[in-house]
Amino acid sequence: MNETRTISAADTELRFDEAENRIVGYAAVFNNLSQPIAGQFRERILPGAFRNVSGEEDIISAVNHDDAKILGRRSAGNLELTVTKRGLRYSITPPDTTYVRDLVENIKAGNVAGSSFEFRVHSNGEAWVQDEDGEPIRELRAIDVFEVGPVTRPAYPQTDVALRSLEAWRSEQVEETEEAQTPTDVLRDKLSLTDRADVG
Repeated sequence: MNETRTISAADTELRFDEAENRIVGYAAVFNNLSQPIAGQFRERILPGAFRNVSGEEDIISAVNHDDAKILGRRSAGNLELTVTKRGLRYSITPPDTTYVRDLVENIKAGNVAGSSFEFRVHSNGEAWVQDEDGEPIRELRAIDVFEVGPVTRPAYPQTDVALRSLEAWRSEQVEETEEAQTPTDVLRDKLSLTDRADVG
């Protein structure tokens, strides 16, 4: 199942390059913690995570993930994706349509200021860690991208895929805690049970 993530104006650098007639922005940036997702965790994309960007797999760009408002696609040669030190950069040479002209004006006005990408995590392509406050952080280490583009309202939608992964990780933490019980702990528990039996 695919997931979507967005970034806001502070990170996306979404702009229209009039000299080259291109929409340019960042769909994702590395090592930045996201806002809380589903109120339960945050995410961080690690360098090297984007696995299919340099290949030949087709990737599209659309306004607000609306296929009826497509801006470009890699197979058509009007969408370029580049992984930089900062993150995943996209550059689109859009068609001359009414919705593109509207979009360009809204980008210039700052009304459309976010970017988004759709992705799927590889098997073993994620890891869960904790920050200093014990908050769970999902690290994305290997993902395939299917779509990038500008969005009107950057948001972090609830994702069942990530929530299931979080619950599995939490279960593993409980199991590891139980397995980490020392022989001294076990002996103390047994003595406690004996003491309670003697009292009875």
